[in-house]
Amino acid sequence: MIKFFLKLIFLISLISVFFISCHKGGVTGEYLLTDEMKDQNPFNGGERLYFRSDSGELFILSGTENRLNQIHEVPEGNDTRYYYLLETDLMRFSSENQVYFWMEMYGHLPPPPRYRVDFEYSDKGREFEFILPLDVNTTPFVDSIYIMNRWYYNVFINEKEKIDNKAFKLYYSTQFGILKIDFSDSTSWELESIVW
Repeated sequence: MIKFFLKLIFLISLISVFFISCHKGGVTGEYLLTDEMKDQNPFNGGERLYFRSDSGELFILSGTENRLNQIHEVPEGNDTRYYYLLETDLMRFSSENQVYFWMEMYGHLPPPPRYRVDFEYSDKGREFEFILPLDVNTTPFVDSIYIMNRWYYNVFINEKEKIDNKAFKLYYSTQFGILKIDFSDSTSWELESIVW
């Protein structure tokens, strides 16, 4: 009788270990973007941006056909079955002159979500990051700015330290995207037009 109970206890223990090891784990947090946040990127895909430099050079950037929105399962650590959900929303623009804009919104751990605008061009590129949602009460902005014979309103600004000839200031509109980039050498690029 004792052998029977020992075998039964051993069998129950073995089955318990098996079921525990098969347990998937689960979601421990969701770091997703709201529609309000995603709407602060005005591009849907296929747009063309025309930027003009101080010297008159024209840069034409073409957007990818679609924005890429994904939800990723990110493990909490090594050897764990627990994960959190992280949403990303990406739009890319590129040109024949090796100019690139990566505009990526993403859930962030810890919150709040972020909006990264990565500008690449020769050695002048720079990464700019905003906290989402963009809001005139919490994000640096100017009421209005005059660019290429046009007024733009509620323009958000992200300013970095001046280094060499790199980009240091980005002007962004939730209606028109990147409006202007200032460089440390006192030059700038301005949005001339958008083909939607």
